[in-house]
Amino acid sequence: MSKKEEMQATSLPMVALDRESNREEIRKYFEYVIQQQHSGKEFSVDFDMVWPLVFQRKDIAIKSLELYAVKDVDYQFFRQKVENYDAHTPGRPEEKYYLTVPMLEYFIARKVRYVFNVYRRVFHHEVMSDLKMYQFSGHAYYDYMEFLRHEGMSMVSGSCRARIRRNPQEFHKRGNVWYVTRMYSGVIRKNVELQRAYQTLRERREHYLQLEAQQLLLFSKEGGES
Repeated sequence: MSKKEEMQATSLPMVALDRESNREEIRKYFEYVIQQQHSGKEFSVDFDMVWPLVFQRKDIAIKSLELYAVKDVDYQFFRQKVENYDAHTPGRPEEKYYLTVPMLEYFIARKVRYVFNVYRRVFHHEVMSDLKMYQFSGHAYYDYMEFLRHEGMSMVSGSCRARIRRNPQEFHKRGNVWYVTRMYSGVIRKNVELQRAYQTLRERREHYLQLEAQQLLLFSKEGGES
């Protein structure tokens, strides 16, 4: 197989998504992103594929991204040479941005309702698909400790037991094992996602305050030397 054929075989056979894209097209790309995640890619979202869903111009989208996101945490940027296969010559360097999935949700999906609806169906279903479900009295449950472990939440914190005390109707105990209803597990996840989002915003604010302080210090030094 030639290099051109390899590139075509591994690339996604789709055009960039935009506001005219239908739900099926968006779903297919999101499912492709999940495949990239499973292959070990942390920055699995091609920015060129998704920015037209929200922005009218790429330069504005990039400025907004660089303002509100942290490089090498929320996104990666690099220049790559694009080979002109027809002319068999190197093309112009191409600037590429890749996002994490949380940044896809924060920066793109949540800004357009129907896009977020597709995102939620694809990614939230993927998140829960590998958890075993139990049936008690006609209701669906997850093993509470397994759910917390799966979501990366603490299994020994005070909030772990506090949820059971505050919402006993959402839990069921069999032997020494607690089970949480499928519906309430979604509520827990949303609350934790909000807490993590607030923490991320605080970290970004501290990051930009540090940059601003460094710039002010640099300006003051330059002013003193002039």
